[in-house]
Amino acid sequence: LGPDSSNNITAYKAWINNGSFMVAKLLPKANDQVCQAGANGLYAGLTTNCVSFTPDHLTLLDANGNPFNVTMSQPAVLDSPNPPNIAFTAGVGGTFTMKAHGIPAPRLAVQDVLPVGCGTDNFQTSPGVSSLDLVCSSITQPTSSIFHLIVQNNASTWITVPIQLNLETDVRITSPTTFTITYGVPVNFVVTATGSPVSISIPTSPWPEGITITDNGNGVATITGTPVVSNKIDGLCLSLNGTSCDVVASNAVSSDSSPLNLTILVPPGGNVTSPSQVTFRAGEYNEFAITLNGGVTPAGVNVYQVVDACTSSDPAWLTETQRPNGDLLLSGTPPFLLNNQTLNLKFQVMLTGSQNQLYGCQNYSTPLTLTVGSFPIFPSTPYLITLPGSTVPTNNFAMGSSFNSISYTGPLPSGVNFQSDSAEFSFSGSVPVNTQPGDYRLSINASIISNNNTGSEMFDFIVGAPPTDQGFKTFNFVVNQPANLLINPSGYPKTAVGPLPAMSSSLEMALPNGVQQSPSLASDGSIIVSGTPTELGQYFGFFSANNGISPDLQESIAIRVIIPGDINADGVVNCADVKMVQGAINTKLGLPGYNNLADVNNDGIVNAQDLFLVARHLPSGTKCP
Repeated sequence: LGPDSSNNITAYKAWINNGSFMVAKLLPKANDQVCQAGANGLYAGLTTNCVSFTPDHLTLLDANGNPFNVTMSQPAVLDSPNPPNIAFTAGVGGTFTMKAHGIPAPRLAVQDVLPVGCGTDNFQTSPGVSSLDLVCSSITQPTSSIFHLIVQNNASTWITVPIQLNLETDVRITSPTTFTITYGVPVNFVVTATGSPVSISIPTSPWPEGITITDNGNGVATITGTPVVSNKIDGLCLSLNGTSCDVVASNAVSSDSSPLNLTILVPPGGNVTSPSQVTFRAGEYNEFAITLNGGVTPAGVNVYQVVDACTSSDPAWLTETQRPNGDLLLSGTPPFLLNNQTLNLKFQVMLTGSQNQLYGCQNYSTPLTLTVGSFPIFPSTPYLITLPGSTVPTNNFAMGSSFNSISYTGPLPSGVNFQSDSAEFSFSGSVPVNTQPGDYRLSINASIISNNNTGSEMFDFIVGAPPTDQGFKTFNFVVNQPANLLINPSGYPKTAVGPLPAMSSSLEMALPNGVQQSPSLASDGSIIVSGTPTELGQYFGFFSANNGISPDLQESIAIRVIIPGDINADGVVNCADVKMVQGAINTKLGLPGYNNLADVNNDGIVNAQDLFLVARHLPSGTKCP
């Protein structure tokens, strides 16, 4: 600075410190001194004899020698509380110092009315920094409120910071933290604590899967669910950084803890109940379930499972499948063997999902003797279909096994022969024309020559007959009278036999009003047409039936709605109707001469009763020969 009146120039060094300028003389004189700042952190006096001082600006000269001032500024920023939460213990109180910085130092003020017993005090500033104490006394009551702190300086507009103020009570855990649970049994525990507000933290690591822990935020936490064994190590409380395994209740002013003690029980039981010996058939798919009992909870959950204790000895074809109920299903198709093979397997009952490991073949495990033997394997199509009066179709039924001795028991139609060798069997010959259609069921018996293992399977030798009608294609319904017609074709099979399905049929016809069709409950290809027709007329349709034996039945059907007694459907009752009954008199259904139209009452016999039912409707005085 200078030159002064004596043409002297004084050199200074200036820098920024805590939001203000610091200036120091580079070559101080003997009588120079430190010029102390005032209450606002600045020095406002003469600087001639100052070794150092704190101004609010620097005066410099520009290139033309003109003086100009350099000043600093910074917008106000709240430093604490951060986050904006303050908590005291109700009835105890305390002091919290709120701080902000900026250049110049900000002003601090509370905008809202504070809770009773709380106020502000001791506003202080230093270069770039301000502070204000929030003080709450011992008369405060539990409450939660928000007040707004105003922070401002000349370098910025007001900023308003909402601050949460909690006056909280001390926390205490008030419920036991010792629990006993049983796998598969639902639980519902409650942990409680005093304090306002309060959160409860319960370690999750020792609890089995299926358990849910919920902090309700009101001093109550719940432990609910159904514990199940899992791959975690149940019951072990894992602690981090040396912390203990505790239940902790806390709020902003205090906390309380209590050791968590957990005991886990298992339902009694868990024993293998299936036989200790089983036989699998070589060359065929086999299944066998190793079953257990016990270990079932009131909720019906089985917490045990059967595991293989000696997997290293299992053959490659054997598959093990864990069932949901804990049983173990053994399945597979062993290769064909000439001689029987014995496998000694071992199984152990363990908690489902547990981490217990089995090493090698455990001596304490439950043994199972699995014998694999080659048994006769029968053809996949155990039936043959032929017709009366026909030659038996060419056939050959190959066994799935080799080296068999094959025979049969049961009735064969006359004229049919049975042949066999060690690998197959067949039938030959002719079926007499008068052979009764039916299923001539045989038992095919076989044994493996090398090991004498035997087996048998039923074989359906079917003498079939295609569907046929009873010769009736026209039927009478009387107008306004209930009718019930059973269309029942014959043939074999009628119901399902062996591989052949039941006879099926259909009636395609527009039926009279008031009449409907439905399949017979016998499921044998018959159809029922029933109802009360309301209008005279003739109706034609098409009936078909199929039972797997060719040819199918296909024929036209007629239903006539007539007036009573008009059995020839010419519109009048006269001697021609009487003559139709007389022509079939004393005949029966199934015998020659029977006429279903003359059987007026549908009882299967044409007799005087049917003649009467027609004659009663003749015009008065009519005489018929």
